[in-house]
Amino acid sequence: MKELHNQDLKQWNSFRTGGIADIIYLPESQDELIALADSLSYDFYVIGSGTNLLVSDNGIKKPIICTKRLCSYEVEGREIIAEAGVLSKEVSRVACSLSMVGFEFLDGIPGTIGGAVYGNSGSGGESISELFRRATLLSCKNHIINIKHRDDMGFSRRFSDLQGRKAILLSVILSGKESSTRTSFRKKKDLNYVLKETKRLGKIRTKNQPLGFPSAGTVFRYPDYVKEAYSKIRVKSKGDAVVSKLNSGFILNKEKATSRDIYSLIQSVRKETIDITGKDPELEIQLLGEM
Repeated sequence: MKELHNQDLKQWNSFRTGGIADIIYLPESQDELIALADSLSYDFYVIGSGTNLLVSDNGIKKPIICTKRLCSYEVEGREIIAEAGVLSKEVSRVACSLSMVGFEFLDGIPGTIGGAVYGNSGSGGESISELFRRATLLSCKNHIINIKHRDDMGFSRRFSDLQGRKAILLSVILSGKESSTRTSFRKKKDLNYVLKETKRLGKIRTKNQPLGFPSAGTVFRYPDYVKEAYSKIRVKSKGDAVVSKLNSGFILNKEKATSRDIYSLIQSVRKETIDITGKDPELEIQLLGEM
């Protein structure tokens, strides 16, 4: 297992902000992760690819466990069994190769499948909860929990019970749609559909999402509320942190924004949206450390 000391967290999250982490652990197996969690008395942060994360400028003293080396997967029938660190895009690619329908939106979800389950990530009206079948979690005192039904995950819009539960996702089993017949003709038809749908969603994403600057994707759980209020919002920037003109659900780091700039802007936009619309867009991204 690799241990990294005094790491600049700007290199570990998609906002490209944050201070120094005292130590980051990168376990390479579930057994290593379980042993590490026990040795740290379950007092640590967990990150994946850092794509839905805002990290404190003050740095992180508490140990960080990064799961991105837990990246094994296997296929059993019409199910994909993936460890927490497998990239969502990779799951989409595997599903495509098997002509499995329903995974297309994952091609545009940045980060790991563990993070996607944690935040019930979605796009184009789809979300990972619809693919979810079962999962294995690690809880305190090395307690392994087998989740056997999606209802036990408490999924709602961009939320799962993992956000309030002291548990780590080890692996998840996902299942999409597959032809009732396994003829080569039908599988070819499904593959054509998957390829076309993935391309269609990609075009929508390119058109509607600002992809040229560091960001954490949609920062609000209900971005449409911000879009509704956007024309009346007065504060749309703090330093180099700006609300995207293309998609007001995004906040961008135009060059040298700090996490404090971004957090201040998020709070301001959220307050103004509530004042204007009476609706709380709520925070979707996760905060690491004190802001």
